Amino acid sequence: MQSRPFRSKAGADEWYDQIVTDEYTRIDTNDSLYQYEASSDYNPAPDLEKINARVCLIVFDDDQINSPEFAVLDREMPRVKNGRYVIIRTGKEGHGEARDNTNAKLWQSYLQDLLQPPRH
Repeated sequence: MQSRPFRSKAGADEWYDQIVTDEYTRIDTNDSLYQYEASSDYNPAPDLEKINARVCLIVFDDDQINSPEFAVLDREMPRVKNGRYVIIRTGKEGHGEARDNTNAKLWQSYLQDLLQPPRH
């Protein structure tokens, strides 16, 4: 479901209620709790130099948890030998941090580039 402007409060409320209903039917609460717990102490920083794979980290400018404003990527990504990161400006194409992941128009070209043979 895409976000869109509404002409009435009732229309916006109906849209919001539908989003909430859709999410509750698709998401397992225990699985969500496990994911948050598993990520609470995750810290890849000590081993970044060990990564040899090509990495393209994509972050969206509207990400509230891993906000580009924190500048973590500026500090840590240079430690990944074959790594780079991209901050995608979502603009009108964005649908909020979680839904941007499913909007291939925003990140498809970066994935295609990553999948190309390495340039020497």
